[in-house]
Amino acid sequence: MRHFQLKGASTPDAAVAIIEACCDILEPGEMALCDANGAWPYADAVRIAAGVRNLPVIIEQPCRTLEECIDFRKRCWNPVKLDENIETMQDLLRAWKAGAMDYCTIKISRVGGLSKARRMRDVCVDLGIGAVPDDIWGSEFVSSALAHFAWSTPPKFRLNATDLTDYVEVQTGDGHVCARDGVLGFNRAPGLGITPKMDVLGEPVHVIE
Repeated sequence: MRHFQLKGASTPDAAVAIIEACCDILEPGEMALCDANGAWPYADAVRIAAGVRNLPVIIEQPCRTLEECIDFRKRCWNPVKLDENIETMQDLLRAWKAGAMDYCTIKISRVGGLSKARRMRDVCVDLGIGAVPDDIWGSEFVSSALAHFAWSTPPKFRLNATDLTDYVEVQTGDGHVCARDGVLGFNRAPGLGITPKMDVLGEPVHVIE
C-alpha cells in the first residue's frame, strides 16, 4: 500500500486541516499517515480523530503513554499505529490485548537487536497486526539489516520500511542498495553485503581474532 507520511500539527484544527489537504491529493489505493510522535494531549487527539474519521488516514502514536493510546483507540475510527510505546514483547502483547493498534513499529535497536525484533514481528503476523520494520537511525550497515528484516516480513503484513541512508550524509560502507521508486532493495551478497569504508571509519577500537 502506498502512503504519504506527515507530521501532526500542534493544534487540533491545524492537524485536521493538514490531513484533509493531504487526503485531497491522494490517488486511489493510497493512504495518508499522520505521525504525532506522542505529542498530542489526549483531548486534542480525540478531537483530531473525530475530525478525520471519514478520511483515509492512519494515526501514528497519538499520545505519549500507552494508557492514553489504549483509551484513544476506543474513540478513533481510523487505523492506529504505535511506535514509541513498543519496546518489548510485553508492550506488544499488552497493546494487542487492549486493542490499541492495527500496526506496530518494530525498531531493531530499540527492541534489543534483530533476534528480538524478528520474534516480535512473527508475533505480529500471528496476531494479524501489520508490522513496520524500522530502526532509530543509521547508515549503510543499519539500513542493510533493516532491508533484510523488511523483506523477510510477509508483504500482507508489511506496511512500509525506510531507507535510513536518505538522512545520513556520510557513507560508511559500500554495497547498500538504496530505495528506488519507493521500494527498499537489499544486497544479495553474504551477510549484510556491506564492505566497510575503513578510510571513513578509522582504526578499529578492538579486534577479535
